[in-house]
Amino acid sequence: MIFKRGLNQEGAAPIFIVDCISESRAWSRPGMQGIESVAPLYINHSIAACRQQKTNDGFHHVLASDDIIESSYVSNKTGEITSQFPLFILHDGYGRRANFDERKLQELFSDVEQPDEKSHKVYPEDIMDYIYASLHSPSYREKYEEFLKTDFPRVPRPKNWKEFWRLVELGNKLRELHLMHEVPKSKVVFPIDGDNIVEKISYDGGKVYINKTQYFDNVSELAWNFFIGGYQPAQKWLKDRKGRELNTDDILHYEKIIAILEETDRIMEQIG
Repeated sequence: MIFKRGLNQEGAAPIFIVDCISESRAWSRPGMQGIESVAPLYINHSIAACRQQKTNDGFHHVLASDDIIESSYVSNKTGEITSQFPLFILHDGYGRRANFDERKLQELFSDVEQPDEKSHKVYPEDIMDYIYASLHSPSYREKYEEFLKTDFPRVPRPKNWKEFWRLVELGNKLRELHLMHEVPKSKVVFPIDGDNIVEKISYDGGKVYINKTQYFDNVSELAWNFFIGGYQPAQKWLKDRKGRELNTDDILHYEKIIAILEETDRIMEQIG
């Protein structure tokens, strides 16, 4: 992986390369920024998570990625630096292998019966989707609330193969949703013509106002307040565009964001 540093200094190389998991402050010193961005040498799926939480909003600090991310991908709060866990890593400098410890994998499946010849083969992507679903489980987040404030989340063992494959399916839906590969049809509309300039943002009875007259309608309060990591996407996306004019693509994109947040909540309820 290629790491780009956020602040260049005279005589200091702006990048370095590693072949293992690394944290964003792995290469820094007092007075300097840590890593600004991470670029895998090949397209890779990954789970991004924070090691600790500095707020009392609960654990929301996990998000899928298949691209370059930076240290504030999941949260920009101090102490909630994002770490990236790639699904595959380079092997012998040429090929790639799944980024799993064989001993830990055996422990993960230690409570379930051994698969027979008729069982589905388990692929690395299946394990990733199981993990992603497990970390989005409301009951898991509630049960381990205090632990999740101080360390990386631990992966619970599946009760049986039926439960494993159920969560694999839901985790895959959730991951594809968060990567915006599969987005449900949105019920949100932007009904009023105007200059589309984002000025004062407010929420009132299902309407998200971007200025005095224009608004997105049919936005649920759940979506408006929904957290992913340290962010509330429905609010932050608009705040980041204050003073700007929204074009047609921007409007459609925001409508997709709302649909994704509402579908995320629905899938999380199914995970249980």
